[in-house]
Amino acid sequence: MAMSEVGLVSIGTFTGGTLGITALTGYVSPRIDALSVNHNNDVAMDTDVSGDIVRLSASGEYLECQMTLIPDGTTQANALKAGGKPVPLAGVTITGLPIVAMGSWSNAWNTDGADSPENHQWIYIEGSSRIEKPDRVVLDMTLRRFVSSNLASGK
Repeated sequence: MAMSEVGLVSIGTFTGGTLGITALTGYVSPRIDALSVNHNNDVAMDTDVSGDIVRLSASGEYLECQMTLIPDGTTQANALKAGGKPVPLAGVTITGLPIVAMGSWSNAWNTDGADSPENHQWIYIEGSSRIEKPDRVVLDMTLRRFVSSNLASGK
């Protein structure tokens, strides 16, 4: 475990992670440069006749992952493969990251495809590409993960 400046133990050094996109033939996982996962849901508030909130309920729970990726590889061909993006709603797996609990997920970042909320695949929502320097291409990707596995994905 890595130590922070104030002496607290952190999750650890972020040194890996692999993306898998079966919808792309020959896909090579890019290097994960940054990752942010947000836990989302809808909260409904019920009030009594005087307007006081008497009950809260949550529904529609999901995780949203924003990733910044660097498409590099051992060869130019592999770097180009790492720059690919799937069609909308394609399934994406992430493996090799620290195990972090979030909401209904005991392992919010990683997937293995098993039929439980913590293992459901991420679903590709959207992405973009940009050139930051003449020699640096950066990809941004948005993925979502839902509690239910009964969603259409994996085109």
